[in-house]
Amino acid sequence: MFEAYFDESGTHHGSPVLSLAGYVASVEQWGEFVREWRGLLDEVPDKKLIHMTDLECGHGIWKNHPKHARRAVVKKALGIIKRRVQYGFSNSVDVAAFDGLITQPLRRLGFTAQDGAHSAYSFCLAGCLKQVAHWADTYGHKE
Repeated sequence: MFEAYFDESGTHHGSPVLSLAGYVASVEQWGEFVREWRGLLDEVPDKKLIHMTDLECGHGIWKNHPKHARRAVVKKALGIIKRRVQYGFSNSVDVAAFDGLITQPLRRLGFTAQDGAHSAYSFCLAGCLKQVAHWADTYGHKE
């Protein structure tokens, strides 16, 4: 049995780009992922959050940590991902461009850039699910 976990970025009002990404792994590997990730979190200052933008730029809880220490955390995180995840996927959309494609008749049917069942978020989700389905078909996964 496989599970997929998703995360989004750019869903706040005014964001120019909306992104959705995630990973697929077996249930067993997710258990190991969680165990290892918790171990990594025990090593970081906040004990619960790792934001890549903060790590890369030295912001937030990483403000007083040298670049080599921040990079070591990134290396450990990437190691966990490489060991435990079978497939990664992502999809992004330019929100203004997406909104520009939505004609007035489509808006009356519920298509919008930010809200509703046919939003930019739903567009990204559908793209991610299509990638996962293609991966599963390619490698003969039926679970």
